[in-house]
Amino acid sequence: MCEKDNIIECSLCGKETYTSKIQSENICINCAFGFNEACVKCGEYHKKEELNKDGLCSKCNMKVFKKKFKDNIDEVFECVECGREQHISNMENGLCVFCYKDEHIDRLKDDIKYLKRKVYKNV
Repeated sequence: MCEKDNIIECSLCGKETYTSKIQSENICINCAFGFNEACVKCGEYHKKEELNKDGLCSKCNMKVFKKKFKDNIDEVFECVECGREQHISNMENGLCVFCYKDEHIDRLKDDIKYLKRKVYKNV
C-alpha cells in the first residue's frame, strides 16, 4: 500500500499527517493526545505552549490588547512576547518595558552597524 494513500488532513488543526491505527477520526496525533488546543476566540488550533494563560493565540491576544489600548482601559495585561504581566498604559505595541527595550536596543545596534558600513565605505 502506498504511503500517499495514508495521508490525511487533520480536521482540527489542518496539518497533514499519516493515519495510524490509533486514530479513529481524521485528527492528527498532536490533537488526539491534547498537545494542540483551540484558541478561545478564533477557534484555530495551536500548540498549547503558543496560547497565553487565557487561551488566546498571539493574533487574538494582540487584537484584544489593541482594543483595550484604544478604549483607554488600564488593566494588567500579559506581554505578547514574554508573558510578563504589566499595566496596558506601560506597554508599547503589546510588549512590556523589558521586551520593548530589548527590541529597541536591537534596532539601535542594527542602525549603528549600518552607519559604520556606510561611513567606512565612503572613506
